[in-house]
Amino acid sequence: MPSTWVEGGGETGWDADESPEPAHPVWDPARHFAIALPWMCRNLSLVAAHLRDTGKAASALDALAVCHIAGCSRVTGSVTGIPVAGEAGCGEACAREVRDYLSAIHGFVEDYTAAPAVSSAGEAAPYPGGASGCTVADPTGTGGCVTPATAWMLSQFSTTFGKRSTSCWDAHAWNPTSDHPKGKGCDVFYGRAGTFPNDEDVALGWQAAGWLQANADRLRVSYVIWQGRIWSRSRATAGWRAYTGGGVYNAEDPTGGHYDHIHVSMAE
Repeated sequence: MPSTWVEGGGETGWDADESPEPAHPVWDPARHFAIALPWMCRNLSLVAAHLRDTGKAASALDALAVCHIAGCSRVTGSVTGIPVAGEAGCGEACAREVRDYLSAIHGFVEDYTAAPAVSSAGEAAPYPGGASGCTVADPTGTGGCVTPATAWMLSQFSTTFGKRSTSCWDAHAWNPTSDHPKGKGCDVFYGRAGTFPNDEDVALGWQAAGWLQANADRLRVSYVIWQGRIWSRSRATAGWRAYTGGGVYNAEDPTGGHYDHIHVSMAE
């Protein structure tokens, strides 16, 4: 909205009944973020303070969504922070639009944050050995070594899912905490390296990642990273969490965010 753009500190607005001219700064993503994000953060702080001071039941993010779709006066003028018909100048059509908008947002949140289903690919044979060093020639052909537990996991993985483009040992000089040079880390690629995979490869990757998760105890898996999510055996009850890159990788990049490959680290 032109009034919102100007309120946020943007350049002169435009006719609300028409689109901005192609050269208007509102079309520039960097400029748009510079204006819109601080404006949204200010609104979030305002509605959060209002909800806290009045004891209204709405969550701050729901109230911010109401501000966006219907104006912040609908938050301040309603009993709960989410208007029903007859409150804060909101008629039935207005109340229905707010309800539908919030319902859609909650649906998207549920879809995008739902934990993937555990794979039904079956149980792996338990690793029969114990902890050991990097003593086995890397079967993925890197010229390096892997631990016996890693070699066992790779054998079980290929038996279950067939051959995939996989790489284990690597010096990984840029990441001193990496498990690759210890022979305890492997990358299994789905699709083409450096690109986001298609839906079919994503589904296949989740099946394999879920199998590694389900068989973590049997195989001595420590953690798995895939599609910007991480699962750790030590934090199993937390499920699949957002992967941030650990200060080493760009988690939004196809490779840095582990969208093009599953990373599996072994405990032994």
